[in-house]
Amino acid sequence: MPFKSKIQKWALLIHKFEPTEQIFKLVYNLNRRFETARNPLEDFVVFYDVPAPQFMPILFPIMQMAEAWSFDGSVTATNLQLGQRMLSFPGPKQKHYYMWDLEWTLLPNKNYESLANVYRNSHINLLTRAPSHHKMVRDVWGAESTIVEDFNLEALTTVVCPKVH
Repeated sequence: MPFKSKIQKWALLIHKFEPTEQIFKLVYNLNRRFETARNPLEDFVVFYDVPAPQFMPILFPIMQMAEAWSFDGSVTATNLQLGQRMLSFPGPKQKHYYMWDLEWTLLPNKNYESLANVYRNSHINLLTRAPSHHKMVRDVWGAESTIVEDFNLEALTTVVCPKVH
């Protein structure tokens, strides 16, 4: 009988490490977690799409996006484009889309089919940053989401790694 690991594999997908509020909160929270209370039952990595100069220290594992294609854990996209892209990844066991902003409202050309492929997709668990985002997603897309405020890692890992918690 093959050995079954209890380690829960999970990853975040980001466009690039740029000095925005979203990435700052993400890096800050992950650095704190890896400095203090890293759960040994987690195997975690951040996959990035575009290389960028570091604007603050990164104390957690990072890899290029090409490696996410075959990653066999749970993945969480952090923007709409990556949410669409991760649908083609055959490896991930669970797929999540964390909505920091309501990106579809900012698009100049809104294509319902491509947007619905993410927001109404039964293979993607939607995560929203705030109760107002949750309500908007439910009202516009008829989809439910889980609220995880400002990359709260305890709440996020409870959702994406339920077996560990």
